[in-house]
Amino acid sequence: MLILHGEADKTVPVREAYDLQQIFERNHVPYEMKIYPDVGHGFSGAVWHDASSRTVEFLKKYLESK
Repeated sequence: MLILHGEADKTVPVREAYDLQQIFERNHVPYEMKIYPDVGHGFSGAVWHDASSRTVEFLKKYLESK
């Protein structure tokens, strides 16, 4: 699972990301997580590029044929 979340998100509070993290850890589900400081619900600019790169790398890691 990939969690990308803005710390200042007022639509989906960042607490939700941390709750998911705890659930994944309890259940031994592999995950990657990035919390973007001072970022709200929508990503743009450098944050959008970082999130996009992380998403592509995550998908390559878990979906590419070995």
